[in-house]
Amino acid sequence: MPKDVAEIVSTELMPADKAALRSFRLAFVAFAIAGIALWLSNFFGITACTFGLFLWFLCWIVSVGFAISALRGAYASQTPEIVRRRATVSLVICGVNMVLALAFLWGITQGLERFQ
Repeated sequence: MPKDVAEIVSTELMPADKAALRSFRLAFVAFAIAGIALWLSNFFGITACTFGLFLWFLCWIVSVGFAISALRGAYASQTPEIVRRRATVSLVICGVNMVLALAFLWGITQGLERFQ
């Protein structure tokens, strides 16, 4: 009998599984970065806002890329339904995040127009 049963039971994650998990995590990281950048812009002004939006956009793009690659490679996974569900939830989070970021940018442009 083998010494470590966990080696037999646990399987290595397929690339699609890893991509789905990374996408899911990065979607929440992008959401958090956007919030932190907005909060820091109260203290540091436009510099923090610009830097935060750049980091948010970078995380958002990477998250969407991982989700798309997970969806494309889900057929090779041992649990394709879980991979598809994680990637789909990640894309939904990214969509909500994009709507919130666009609303924020729209608010900034409205505020700038009022100051002119």
